[in-house]
Amino acid sequence: MLNHIYSYAETLKKYDTNNKAIARLNGSEFWWPIGSAETIESNGVLLANREPADSNVVTKFSSDHPFLDITSNEEDVNIISTKGGKVIEVRDLGKDSNLEDTGRGSYVVVENYSDGIIVVYAFLEPNSTTVKKGDNVYQGQVIGKMGTNPEDSMKMLRTEMHTGGDYSDPKKSAINPES
Repeated sequence: MLNHIYSYAETLKKYDTNNKAIARLNGSEFWWPIGSAETIESNGVLLANREPADSNVVTKFSSDHPFLDITSNEEDVNIISTKGGKVIEVRDLGKDSNLEDTGRGSYVVVENYSDGIIVVYAFLEPNSTTVKKGDNVYQGQVIGKMGTNPEDSMKMLRTEMHTGGDYSDPKKSAINPES
């Protein structure tokens, strides 16, 4: 499995010439959360396997908008874990119709092992999450598919990064992924 992860990392480093594939924050390296359409399964783990799907940042982080919004015109866009960690929450509105939408739609939350930064992957397609609470995820592992923003029906992924363990209110604890 590690060979597949290293292969994808090498693809990202080539893709990094556009400064989209790898971000560095507080000394940690985070991969671009948009995976490739091509995947490979290794030891029961679904990994992105090629160049990331074409995507664009439509809204950058600001104090009024403490997240990064990314869109793609491609179909079935895989969302990957930007770093290895533990899944601390999964809300899939398609798998549990009793859940109330919190404004993030379906989402997955991963706490990174090395630095404790929490990443929220929001607006995932309902019924697409591939992980559950308590799972350990690898950097590059597929965690779901890009869904739509319920406010405007735009196909997108919203990512939030937090420190301090609290991710309930992005305006209070989100950190700028571009800093």
